[in-house]
Amino acid sequence: MKRQQNLLVILSIAVIAGIIFILENSLQTSVSESFAGAIEPTSASADIGVNVDNKAPDFTLEDSKGNKVKLSDFRGKVVFLNFWASWCPFCIDEMPDIQKVAKEFDNVVVLFINRGETKSVAQNYLDRTLPVRIIYPILWDPAGTVSKVYILFGMPVSYVIDENGIIKDRKFGPLTEDEIRKKLASVIKRAKPVDEKEVSKEVKEEIKTLSDGTKYLVHPNLILSGGPPKGGIGVDRGIPAIINPKFENVDQATWLSDNDLIFGIIVDDIARAYPKQILVYHEIANDRINDKPLLVTYCPLCGTGIAFERKLPTGEESNFGTSGKLYNSNLVMYDDKTDTYWTQVGGKAIVGELTGAKLKQIPIDTMLWKDWKKLHPNTQVLSRNTGYIRAYGLDPYGDYYSNDFVGFGASFSDARLHPKAMVSGITINGIAKAYPVEEVGKAGLVNDAVNNISILVVKDPSIDIKQFEINPLRMYNRELEGKILEFELREGKLFDKQTNSEWNFGGVAIDGQYKREKLFAIDSTSAMWFSWLSFNPKTELFKS
Repeated sequence: MKRQQNLLVILSIAVIAGIIFILENSLQTSVSESFAGAIEPTSASADIGVNVDNKAPDFTLEDSKGNKVKLSDFRGKVVFLNFWASWCPFCIDEMPDIQKVAKEFDNVVVLFINRGETKSVAQNYLDRTLPVRIIYPILWDPAGTVSKVYILFGMPVSYVIDENGIIKDRKFGPLTEDEIRKKLASVIKRAKPVDEKEVSKEVKEEIKTLSDGTKYLVHPNLILSGGPPKGGIGVDRGIPAIINPKFENVDQATWLSDNDLIFGIIVDDIARAYPKQILVYHEIANDRINDKPLLVTYCPLCGTGIAFERKLPTGEESNFGTSGKLYNSNLVMYDDKTDTYWTQVGGKAIVGELTGAKLKQIPIDTMLWKDWKKLHPNTQVLSRNTGYIRAYGLDPYGDYYSNDFVGFGASFSDARLHPKAMVSGITINGIAKAYPVEEVGKAGLVNDAVNNISILVVKDPSIDIKQFEINPLRMYNRELEGKILEFELREGKLFDKQTNSEWNFGGVAIDGQYKREKLFAIDSTSAMWFSWLSFNPKTELFKS
């Protein structure tokens, strides 16, 4: 058993090392540095790149017959560029769908580019595996020269390039038929009529059933492996999360620096801090305060620290763990009672017995340790004595938090914000809205309304926002006793204009007519912009 545990530790370290390798070598490699070999250095213009609205880097590769094929040869046509490998099951699964949908449109060519394999091995695999013959060109990139430029995160990877060679869409991760069709339709003006019966009309909230009877909201094919197996993130066996965690007081937590990020909750007037340096390895803590079972979660790929009540809709208490899978690049959890899959963003059951249910979210703060302990000097701190040996303090995700790459099923083409910009998002009666942390932080506060509910978004001026991922925003319903209050800041203090009462940043009036009155707090989700957008595609975005 000890030998097996040691092996799993080694495998976990290997996974982390792999992440670091990808981030340091793939994500930090610029297109200009990769113009070599098959890539054509046609121009040093800054508009050449692999982001949406960039000019796609030109290249020359051989097809299966030994002909030289150049990307720019297809000017005047829409090019669907797809990178695949025989070892990638998602790649093989989507190739027939890509071909099927592309044939529905005029003026489209598909280029299937194999990444780093010998022609004979990969072609033989296709011949034995695919139910249809591929009629579009298969290009070979055995040295990975072109792949190194275009494959920025994960496999498979697809690009839609318009008639002028401009990238109009890209996706890191597998595509469904509907996604392929929508991506091409958004670029192609002339399309053949499609039989509506062939086009699936997925209703997002419609619970469906697989042939084996499994219920789902999100088809399992869209839930991707993140690398580690179930039970393999931060734990060597069993549920991959901290269970019955140990805590220290402020004086004992000398290993935390002032600028360390923590996720803080307050339940029954008890404050607890969960350092990012621990959760980045474990992602979930199954906790309890008094008689309340709590679930504290963190997804490094989305920057989301979210807390829930650890109860199933049946009222039964359950422990949660990481499934090793991702949906829209977000942590997918499972419960140990029914093995249902749950998204971290939204806390919704998406595959399994409890599909359609939601966990009750509770407020959580994301701030620096120095700010949290100043506000809550008696806070308890999650101990590094987790029972596992981890490199706490060393973040395995490198510069992922600030670069512009997304993956694992999430795509991004929205230019309003940087994909990793932090937003505070709320949903009121089905209407979603996101508030950029940096923008609101500069203004200090916002009097706003979402779906006819008047809200106050305010930044606590004592909280530092210089470090990435910090979210100092608080949200409240600003209607009190039938009146809608307007708030303003004066020399760093918060007042309502109607009565000139002074309020603290916890939503409590500390002086004036409303003294001791309290505004109703609105739960919000702190997330990277791409992540919030993935789960709330129709979200509004606040602009000052």
